[in-house]
Amino acid sequence: MFTWSDGDTALCIDGAVLTEEYVEAPYRFEVLEGIDHWIPEKAAEKMSALLVEHLTQYSER
Repeated sequence: MFTWSDGDTALCIDGAVLTEEYVEAPYRFEVLEGIDHWIPEKAAEKMSALLVEHLTQYSER
């Protein structure tokens, strides 16, 4: 999973979107609006929810 924020001044959207071409596994791209580069610190609850959802979807049961 790649989580990108529209307020990120360090990573551009192009690189974020193109990452999928280099992943050979279930892939998910999420955009968080109004957050800067520091997603885990600034949007911890949203990031955690997305991560748990993604991992649950692909975990072995």
